[in-house]
Amino acid sequence: MSTAQAPERINEAPVRGVATLVSAIVAAAITLAALLRAPWIAGSAAAALCADFCLRAAGRAELSPLAGLSRRLQGSAFRFKKRMITARSKRFAAGIGALMTALAGASWLLGRIAPLYGFLSVLLLFSFLEAAFRFCAGCKMFALLVRLGLLREDVCYDCVFPGGEGI
Repeated sequence: MSTAQAPERINEAPVRGVATLVSAIVAAAITLAALLRAPWIAGSAAAALCADFCLRAAGRAELSPLAGLSRRLQGSAFRFKKRMITARSKRFAAGIGALMTALAGASWLLGRIAPLYGFLSVLLLFSFLEAAFRFCAGCKMFALLVRLGLLREDVCYDCVFPGGEGI
């Protein structure tokens, strides 16, 4: 007989702060790159964000510069309500962010500027939705994979059970 281990929980407030920072960085990078006709600005931002997303997807948020900055800004610049959520879905979402920024960076390296802006625009949309409305598209995708049986039910209580906090 195995005992179920409680899923790791994290505070959602710094996560939403990170989404706010990502939105600001991507919006600034796209705007500057377009205005200055310097796609290297957007490509460089994509590379830096990819590294940060990879750290958070690997469960090493303590090494993430954006997560650290978000925690320091909680209570002053960011006033998101503390809410404990399952970490697994947020790591999955960070993995999607890593993929999107990697694809953006690869597009830039290959000289494909339209896809660079396209991938960053999608990232901007989803990070804005997380920051402003607590809507995490990656978390919704994670929940769908759990419901379809592609991931084990026990990996995310919040995704599956109505009594969970929900995502």
